[in-house]
Amino acid sequence: MVANTLLRHFIVVFPLICHPSV
Repeated sequence: MVANTLLRHFIVVFPLICHPSV
């Protein structure tokens, strides 16, 4: 389902926004 892809992408992007040190 599309929601699964969006959720997956969100989980990957969220920490990057919170910790842009990587």
